[in-house]
Amino acid sequence: MRSTPLELAVRRNSGMKKWDAFRARASDLLGRPIDSASCESLERTDEVFKRFGDQRTEAERNCGSSAAACHELADEHLLAMCIVDMNAKAPSTSALLFLPESQWCGAVRTTIHEVLARAAEILRSKEDVLACTPDGSIGVFITSPSEYLQLDNGVPYRVVTWGFVMNR
Repeated sequence: MRSTPLELAVRRNSGMKKWDAFRARASDLLGRPIDSASCESLERTDEVFKRFGDQRTEAERNCGSSAAACHELADEHLLAMCIVDMNAKAPSTSALLFLPESQWCGAVRTTIHEVLARAAEILRSKEDVLACTPDGSIGVFITSPSEYLQLDNGVPYRVVTWGFVMNR
């Protein structure tokens, strides 16, 4: 769904008000300075986020295929091992990281490897990890544990990847 010019203007205005807090938070999560040049436009963010959603849905339908992997992990140790495996197998490519504030401030330009290297920090902030390449062909989704919401079987972490093969 494309935003109207008015909706984009309202979002940009909200983004200007949220920018300082977003920049500080994104910088903390990624361990490096984030500035406006580090973020995509709202139009591009919307376009790639739609691809992320479409590709994530497709990956969840095709779990276990050569193109997608899904894992449910019971604890942080297993998640850490899975992240190391993902980082070893993921191609070195640019990506966009979607944070809740991205709808107002834009997605953060990064790499798949940087997202995976900082995944534990992102999850500790009670956020899910949502990232994909600009064309949506490679992506990572990791659920954040929540005391209120767990997967149906009580497992706190769900990892979905597409565009590269994992063994776990």
